[in-house]
Amino acid sequence: MHSKNGHKIGIIGAVSYCVGDIIGSGIFVSPTSIVQHTGSVGLSLCIWAGCAGISVIGALVYIELGTSIRRSGCDFAYLSHVKWHPLATAFLWVSCCLSYPSTLAIQAFTFGKYLTAGLTPLLKLHLDHSMASYLEKLFAFSILWVLSFVNMFSLKRVAARFQQIATMAKLLATALIIITGFYELIFNDSSNNFTNAFEGSTTKAGDIILALYAGLFAYNGWDILNFGAEELENPKRTLPIAALCGIGISALVFLSMNVAYFAVLTVEEFKQSDVVAVRFAEKSLGSFSYAIPFLISILLLGNLNTTIFGCSRYAYRRLFNQSILFYDIYLPEPTTM
Repeated sequence: MHSKNGHKIGIIGAVSYCVGDIIGSGIFVSPTSIVQHTGSVGLSLCIWAGCAGISVIGALVYIELGTSIRRSGCDFAYLSHVKWHPLATAFLWVSCCLSYPSTLAIQAFTFGKYLTAGLTPLLKLHLDHSMASYLEKLFAFSILWVLSFVNMFSLKRVAARFQQIATMAKLLATALIIITGFYELIFNDSSNNFTNAFEGSTTKAGDIILALYAGLFAYNGWDILNFGAEELENPKRTLPIAALCGIGISALVFLSMNVAYFAVLTVEEFKQSDVVAVRFAEKSLGSFSYAIPFLISILLLGNLNTTIFGCSRYAYRRLFNQSILFYDIYLPEPTTM
């Protein structure tokens, strides 16, 4: 029994992968876009809740696929299962050669950028633009090497435990913003933005669709376990519990963080901030605002690990299918004497 499940993910590890992949830098970028398109506090919060509902619908579809077709590789495995091999191959090559390497590069360089931004004032470093760029790239390459090394070992004992630690750190980091905002809301009576919360709401369908798109970008990641369906303990139980819990926990965090933001920032300040957490920290945390770059770096650790997990299972499924194809085409049938 130990050898059978020694490399499989249990429910806690599976939930940590879902939460770790959903909660990322999107919570710092999407709020601004959503407020810009909705125009009001109330409608923006409704968009966040609505995106959670849409994500649940999508997750239910992938839960059905993952529990019926228990193969790693997610979309590639499902397209291959119905014999749509040309489309599956095109999907695979685009994912392995373009989308996943690009995603990893963006996440890694973003990690390096924010880690450098946090360390520079903390260590009182005086870096010119070129030196800062080299340091960002050094951090980016280093974290990719470290996480790749972590994923070479037992999934259950090493990679999944690392993901659990990263997810707990991620939730603690987001709790800093949530607690600060709710403190302002409860003890300093910062509820002005919630009075006439729907005032200024847009009525244009195009703006609402763009707001939903920004919100769904933040919720992206609930299908991460479908990439490693063969590595789940009891997939029929683990997959639905982990996916739905992941969306539920993420929705609670997203809504709480937005309420915390609105307790400190006005709608106009929201619209003028590219990364709303930075503006929030400047107004509420004062000299402690340097912690925000570290917070974003912590969030990206979990995302980087889940991205490596997902793209490696694409490659696994591709090599597995190619080995079968090679056997069927090139190896002769055994002859009987």
